[in-house]
Amino acid sequence: MKKIGIFNATRFWQKYVFGNPPEGYFYKRAIDIPMHLFKIQNQFLCNTKWVLPFQNYDLFHTYNSIIPVNAPWVVEVESFLPRYGNSQKEGDLLYKWGVKRLQHKSCKAIIFTSKFSQEMNRPNFEKWGIMNKGQVIYRAVQAYSSLISENESEFHILFAGNAFYRKGGIELLKALERINNPHIKVTIISNFEVDWEIYPTEAEIAWVHSQISKDKRITLHTSLPHHKVVDIMRTAHVFVATTFADPFNNTILESMACGVPIIATDIRSIPEFVEEGMNGFTITPNKENKEPIVDFIEEKLNFLLNNQTQRQQMAQHSSNIIKDKFSLEARNEKLKVLYDGIL
Repeated sequence: MKKIGIFNATRFWQKYVFGNPPEGYFYKRAIDIPMHLFKIQNQFLCNTKWVLPFQNYDLFHTYNSIIPVNAPWVVEVESFLPRYGNSQKEGDLLYKWGVKRLQHKSCKAIIFTSKFSQEMNRPNFEKWGIMNKGQVIYRAVQAYSSLISENESEFHILFAGNAFYRKGGIELLKALERINNPHIKVTIISNFEVDWEIYPTEAEIAWVHSQISKDKRITLHTSLPHHKVVDIMRTAHVFVATTFADPFNNTILESMACGVPIIATDIRSIPEFVEEGMNGFTITPNKENKEPIVDFIEEKLNFLLNNQTQRQQMAQHSSNIIKDKFSLEARNEKLKVLYDGIL
């Protein structure tokens, strides 16, 4: 059995995939300087895995981070690499150092989590002569059966994402305001974090909380353990994720893994798993003119509400996409070939 050193897994999908290695390998937490425990925010320190010496690993597998030692390593990335320094300045020392680490022979492979990530890095990687190190290997999510009964009278709409405003929460509430149907049930899971790209006004924030309070169809959870979120996903008829900015949006994948159709935007990696008219519907967002998204959500919610057969077909297609592209089996098959080729 070959031993692969991994690092702090903060996301549920990471815990899932690194808890289930490819055949012939096992993952173990490598010892590095735990910047996250010290609450250090510096990009260079956080996105470099400071591996302590004298560890007997055949290979290190890191996520979005550079390894500074000359032991063999691979890096998995969902956006740009390297993730520190000033990429707009060719002479930035930290950025140049990160590039040299990617060019070094100890960096054996670069795993893109999507085709979008591959293409966004292509210009730089070709310039640096490392495009041949890269390949797309999707992340994996655990599949669950739907708990929806064919005879249910309620139509369950789910929104889940802490960045409520960036992920299109206001637009969903505006669409719901137009749909006067008492048989709709809505679950919102969010702590209403304001992080980046979309910055609501005080009036918008006040309207959101007022709207959620007065619409008795809405159930709000500001925090839930992951298994509770999955339980709710398994009862949803549709997941709404009309996000304005996201590097990937894993929550969409997790909803699909529960057999849920999707209403989303077509940004970045999302078209690689939300196939228009097959397992969901997508729209191109415009943060300067958000009203078309409200119209879009209203239209697609009404369609799914009134077309049970098509909704069930889309739900099945969501499950099929997960099985074919985002299952543990699909990921580990590719990882085994990669690891075998390195070791």
